[in-house]
Amino acid sequence: MRPIALAVALLLMCGACASGPDGAAESQPSYPSPTTLEAPAETTASVTSVTTIAETTTAVGPWTTLAPPTCPAAGLAAELGGPLIVESMCLEVTTGEQLPPSEEVAAGLADVLDLLGIEVVAEGCQASLRLTASGRRTSELYSAGQTTMRCGTGLVLSGETSLVVDGVQRHTWTVDVDTPPPATTESCPDEAALLSGDEWDDELVTAPLVEMFGVVAGYAEWVGFVPAHIGIDDRPAPTTEEVEWLACWLSEGKAAPMARLERLAQVEGNEGPLLPLAPYLISLLDSAQSCTTCATAADFEEAESMALRLNFVLGQILGLIMPNGAPAADFWGFWEQRQGG
Repeated sequence: MRPIALAVALLLMCGACASGPDGAAESQPSYPSPTTLEAPAETTASVTSVTTIAETTTAVGPWTTLAPPTCPAAGLAAELGGPLIVESMCLEVTTGEQLPPSEEVAAGLADVLDLLGIEVVAEGCQASLRLTASGRRTSELYSAGQTTMRCGTGLVLSGETSLVVDGVQRHTWTVDVDTPPPATTESCPDEAALLSGDEWDDELVTAPLVEMFGVVAGYAEWVGFVPAHIGIDDRPAPTTEEVEWLACWLSEGKAAPMARLERLAQVEGNEGPLLPLAPYLISLLDSAQSCTTCATAADFEEAESMALRLNFVLGQILGLIMPNGAPAADFWGFWEQRQGG
């Protein structure tokens, strides 16, 4: 399990915390005035007065003392050089034609590996992932009433992904496809548009990662590599394992899971499966509202934006509408009600 500090996690997620005008100020202990008790008149004891200070305690929100969620470890499959917990990896990416630029693909892969707890380094890595690919759209004319459109619905793709461990090439995944445009289409991508991650990643990204690190890598790839608006409505409700992974990544301040969660929370039927995320989201909301390390106007704006996003997602998951700036305690009360607390 990797240690997690939720306040630091928010700094990573939004760049810098903020406590704007709507931020919840931390309560300060209020000590009562000393009380003087006079000694009884009939006593001859030398002590004539006793000063007592009533004990005070400051309530601690339960969302500030959450146990960190369990995070998945990137255990490499035995047939690919494991068992081995991979902590660092080198990336070599080359793309061409209508695939996204190499730098963009490498950044997306780095986001996925980061979710798996793998640091991308330039040298001295435990393993290397090498991806070389080229792809382009092919087009067809489609008619809709009196309108005729040319749509880039076909795909020509070739490439390979290789895994190297300890200087030994363990496996290579290859693809060479020529998929013609279908007879009918519900969408009409521009024939000159770049291919998005979900259009070419199956054989060169998803399959290799799953074979290396298991199903968690496939989910991490969907969260961190595929655009956040893709594959929402046609995907089953999150499983218990997937929710646990989201809890881990959100608590660590990863940006991609928050973008994906904003979409997932709006799908009817996902409220129940996503409910276990509420405590962690409330903790992040509290940190966003009360953070005291902000120094610039941009810091305040980013923290305020994050608080608004968390308010929205919590409202979707808990089935309520709360005013912007509502404190974490209010959300926690609704969370306890939903749990029967």
